[in-house]
Amino acid sequence: MAYRPSKQMRKTLLGGGAVVLLAGLNAPAALSFAEDRYHAYKIDQPEYKAEYGSWERVDIPKEYRTNAIHAALLHTGKVLIVAGSGNDEKNFDAGTFDTVLWDPAENTFQKIPTPEDFFCGGHAQLPDGRLLIAGGTARYEVLDDKVKRAGGGMRVKNENPDKPLKLKKGTVFRSPSGVEYVAKFDVTVPKAKREF
Repeated sequence: MAYRPSKQMRKTLLGGGAVVLLAGLNAPAALSFAEDRYHAYKIDQPEYKAEYGSWERVDIPKEYRTNAIHAALLHTGKVLIVAGSGNDEKNFDAGTFDTVLWDPAENTFQKIPTPEDFFCGGHAQLPDGRLLIAGGTARYEVLDDKVKRAGGGMRVKNENPDKPLKLKKGTVFRSPSGVEYVAKFDVTVPKAKREF
């Protein structure tokens, strides 16, 4: 008769196999957890911070908090934090633009008068240490569901070489897709030029 393991032996083998299987399935997660803990420990050591630097949160006083999108380290060691309108159309319409100068050495903050909306502008350090900021927000776009009328110019063509085309305020233009636009003022389109 063939050998049959005892009931106790089968239970031991099945239990041991289940433990090995669970350990194998959980090993990657356990290893990842251990690596993360070790990394957090390592980067928190003074030697590591001295060699590579570190990040920390800055407790900015409430009156200087802003929705900044730009920060520039100046040659003085201070940091210029530029928000402009801070991606807020109400601030834009009110002409309220924020820029804050932070001195990390003294942990002091100062509001800088900002005449234009530099939100989404670009900046570059100039060789003499000054900061050039170009661009910004000229206006906020109106999203599709809020558009009531087209903004900007529309090209109107006159193909009649004999006389100009006069369109009165209120003239309705219809696009090929059926969208209608209304002229907000009188328009005179010069007569077409004949070319032979």
